[in-house]
Parts: sequence; C-alpha cells; structure tokens
Amino acid sequence: MKNKFALSLLAALSLMIFTNANLSAINSKAGTAAYSFLKIGVGARAVSLGNSFVGLADDESAIYYNPAGMSRIPGYALSTSYHNYVADIQGGYLSAVLPWGDGRKLGFAINYLSFGDTPETNNAGEVIGNFGGGDLALTAAYSQSLMEQLYLGLAGKFIYESIDSFHSTGMALDIGLLYESPDGYTSLGAVASNLGFQLSGLSEEHKDPLPIMFKLGVAHQMHGAPLNIVADVGKFSDNDFFIGGGVEYVGIEAIRLRLGYNTVGSDYKTGGDSESLAGLSFGLGINVSKLTFDYAYVPFADLGNSHRIYIARRW
Repeated sequence: MKNKFALSLLAALSLMIFTNANLSAINSKAGTAAYSFLKIGVGARAVSLGNSFVGLADDESAIYYNPAGMSRIPGYALSTSYHNYVADIQGGYLSAVLPWGDGRKLGFAINYLSFGDTPETNNAGEVIGNFGGGDLALTAAYSQSLMEQLYLGLAGKFIYESIDSFHSTGMALDIGLLYESPDGYTSLGAVASNLGFQLSGLSEEHKDPLPIMFKLGVAHQMHGAPLNIVADVGKFSDNDFFIGGGVEYVGIEAIRLRLGYNTVGSDYKTGGDSESLAGLSFGLGINVSKLTFDYAYVPFADLGNSHRIYIARRW
C-alpha cells in the first residue's frame, strides 16, 4: 500500500510534466522568462552527469536539483563551488545541510552569477563606458521522510537581479519527491521548480514570468558493475523538452569518473569545427577522508568551454 501511494505521488508530478509539454508542443515563449541563471546547474558532479540529478540527489546540490534528496545525506554537510562560464561570466554556489530532528533536514544555499563588464555604446557605436550585472538566489530548504523510502522536499528562494542601474526581485518555490526502491539500487525523483513570480521587474511597467520547470529523474546502481546510471527528462515553461543522462564510475573509493550528455547542448551548435562536443560533459571526483573534490568540464562549441570546481566536507 505504501509503495502504491509513493508511486501515485510521483505519477501525479509526471502527469504535470507531460501535460505541460503537450500544451506547449510549439513553444512561442522561448527566452521570455526572467532569471535565466536559474536554468544553469550548480556544483560539478551533477553538471558532469548531464545535469541529470533529480533521481539521484544525494549530495549538497540536492537543494537545487531536488530538495527531497537532502534526506539522503547523512549528518552535516558544507560545500562551495566556483564556475568559470563562457563570455567572462562567472558564478558560485555555497550550501549547507544539517539535521533537524528525526528524519528531517534543513538546507541553505547561495547561488550567484556575475556577467562581468560589458562595453556601453551610444547610437553612433562609440564606447562611452562599461556596465555590469549579476544574479543572486538565496535558498532555504526542508526535507523529511513521508514514509519508508519516500521523501518530500521544499525550497523557498528569494531572487535578485541587476543590470546596470536596473534591479528586479522575485520569489519562488521548489517542490520535490524522491522514492527509493526497497533494494536500494534504484531511485526515482520528480520536481517542480521556480513556482513563483517577480516582486518587481527591471522596469516599473513590466514584470516577467519565472522559468518554471517540471522534471523527472531516475538513478540506478548497476548490479555486478561499479556504475551509477542516471537519466532526466524535463520541460521549462519558456523552452522545449530536454533529456539528459550520465554514467558515474565508482569502482575506486577515492576516485570517481563521470560522463554525461544533455540535449540542451544542441542549442550551442553554430556550425563550427568544435560543435561535435556540444551537449557532452566530463567530470572527475576525488574523495579524501571526509572531503570531496569535484571537477566538471562542459564544452559549448564555438562559444567556449565551462569549468567548475567543487569542494564539500561531510561529517
């Protein structure tokens, strides 16, 4: 009975995803949502697995990908990461997860992105100065066990964006579920993210919608092989369906090797010589005692390459 209830909850979120996709088969809203940085993954491990982490969600970045996964983290955890994106864009992520009573977890995270300096020109094309911008999301999350093998997670976000002298703020909620199979080898996840609105827009006259996302994920630990396999399928309110997947080699306790792919990578193909790698992602993890070091490399075809480093401590 309990397993049937758990699967029913996951099925309900699944129905939301596919209903949303069918109603938006021809998407006329591409690029119309605010706070695009909320679509960019955090950390390094999940990114190197093709941003496919909803069904796995067993480290600190679960606050972003599926807050229900915080319940899978034993004890306390702290993490920080740095992201060198393309076009002089840089970002970072800082998070903490701590127990709060029996079977409950609290999580806190700061996610930021800086656009750097961009030349400002007049109507004649003359450079008259520089302007900058950035995004910030402050998150508080909670997770608990609903019943054996089923977890619920909630995450509330305050969002801030600045572009030159213009500013906007918003609020959003993420809701996630995660179910573990009785044998512990398979887990299923579902999440609805960025359910919210702008408190104030970049202009007084206009407010934009948020990039609402629905996503399903599965993770499986292979029997007889030291591999974790993950796959996600999702839909943003202002973009098309996307699919991601990845493989993690866990045969050596101190070292993790990762490979992933996400169909979003096709958006970066421009016909150049390096576009064959667009969509792929590569990663390395090193575990030393209670410390974890992760690195992710993501090529964006002719736009450049993205590098991420991630450090976590758990106790």
